[in-house]
Amino acid sequence: MNVRALPTPRRGAVVAHEDITELKRAVDEQKLAKAEAEHANHAKSRFLAAASHDLRQPLFALTLYIGMLKNKLAPADAKLVSNLTSCVSSLNELLTDLLDISKLDAGVVTPEVRDFAVAEILDNLVSIHTPEAILKGLRLRCIGSGLTICTDPVLLKRIIGNLISNAIRYTESGGVLIGCRRYQGKMWVEVRDTGIGIPDDKICEIFEEFRQLGPGERNRGSGLGLAIVAKTASLLGLQIRVSSKLGKGSMFAIELPLGRASRVEARRASGSRPLRIALVEDNAAVLNAMSAALEAVGHQVVAAETATDLLKLLAGDPPDVVISDYRLGAGQTGFDVISLARETFGEKLPALLITGDTDPKLMRSMADRGVIVQHKPLEIEALQACIAEMTNRRFS
Repeated sequence: MNVRALPTPRRGAVVAHEDITELKRAVDEQKLAKAEAEHANHAKSRFLAAASHDLRQPLFALTLYIGMLKNKLAPADAKLVSNLTSCVSSLNELLTDLLDISKLDAGVVTPEVRDFAVAEILDNLVSIHTPEAILKGLRLRCIGSGLTICTDPVLLKRIIGNLISNAIRYTESGGVLIGCRRYQGKMWVEVRDTGIGIPDDKICEIFEEFRQLGPGERNRGSGLGLAIVAKTASLLGLQIRVSSKLGKGSMFAIELPLGRASRVEARRASGSRPLRIALVEDNAAVLNAMSAALEAVGHQVVAAETATDLLKLLAGDPPDVVISDYRLGAGQTGFDVISLARETFGEKLPALLITGDTDPKLMRSMADRGVIVQHKPLEIEALQACIAEMTNRRFS
């Protein structure tokens, strides 16, 4: 209702009345529907996060067993092992991408911004993706940088990792180059490849979900990698640049917001040595697979399903490193295992947490406690490199 007085010398008022019952009801219904949709989205994300652990367990064990088979089968069976590895990798990639895109869509990912050296994540990503590049006969190179940036390191690492993975996937010869450079007054990290390239009229489509260009590309990933890159970059408020020449290669770049200048020394792993490894995993199949895989590369493994059993088996003799699954039985977590081991053998004991969860909060909370986090399924080469890096850092 709107009431307005008549101008003098007239006396009285004009009263306008409008029935907004239906409009108000529609607005209330819209709010209710939005709230229900948001609740369903959050419930979906919580379900997927919880289910991911159970889904990754058999994939993890399978990955380790396939890795052991590589050295046991006849040369004629190499193609079979290669196909098995490819299938497991595709399953893991699809699962990870579905979980990540679901969380981004649900709005449950909150960036935690801090200053850090970009070399921290670039060096780690190169070590992770080098085996994949070598298998394709590609050269993966990174130009070192002492740049300090300010953003969420976990989310930025996911962005750059997806760009590197895409570059390797769509490159058959040549290589991939990663480096930081200034462009139009801003700093960027660029990922350049000598791959198949992208047509000019298709560049705007590549960041759409489940979008893959060209026939026969369904076997080249989930089609979610670049969609995750775009959504994560938007969440961080970072720009993306793309340039490509069909048949010659592509360049993807993500903006790097500058942080406070600092001097950071990057330490690199320098080989590996036989170690005494304490291992905790409540899934018997995964425990046996991990033990066998680590012993096959020369390590001594003390394996148990609980922290209490592990300490009994160690009998006061400290391990070189402790490795644990994150979700264990009876409400126990891998961090409980690591905390107990460090109370017994010292706070500087290198620790590795292996998990199927992809929640960035978990990775950050473990990083704050000096615990390295790796995701399932994890190939034995990557696990070995991670162990070597932790122990070399401790004894260097």
